Amino acid sequence: MRYYLDEDLDPAIAVAARALGVDIIGAHECGASALTDEAQLARAASERRCLVTFNRNDFQVVTRMAYDKQAPHCGVLIVIPEWRYNRHGVIANALAAHSARFPDATLPAYTIAYLTPPDPA
Repeated sequence: MRYYLDEDLDPAIAVAARALGVDIIGAHECGASALTDEAQLARAASERRCLVTFNRNDFQVVTRMAYDKQAPHCGVLIVIPEWRYNRHGVIANALAAHSARFPDATLPAYTIAYLTPPDPA
C-alpha cells in the first residue's frame, strides 16, 4: 500500500517508515503543508495513496464530502491519539505492518480505518 502523510504528522515519521520499506511521502516533503484537508485528500488520491492523519473529525467530514461528489478517494488511515507525540517509531512500525498486510491494495474508496499496533511477534 502507498501512503500520504498529512501535514499534522511529523515528517520524521515518513523517513522512519521508508527505512522500513514503506512507500510513503509526506505533505511537508512535497511542499503541500499549507493545503486544505480537501486538497490533501485530493492530492493523496491523485497519487493513489491512502492518507494518514491524526485528524479524525475533519477527515470524516471531508470523506463524506468526497463521497457526495464521487471524488477520487483511496482511503484514510487514522493514527490513534495515544501516539500523538514522540511516537515516530511506533507509527512507522505500525505502517510497515499495515503495508505488509495489504501490499498491493488500497483501502476501498471512502473508507476510514484506524492504524493499529503491529501484532506481537
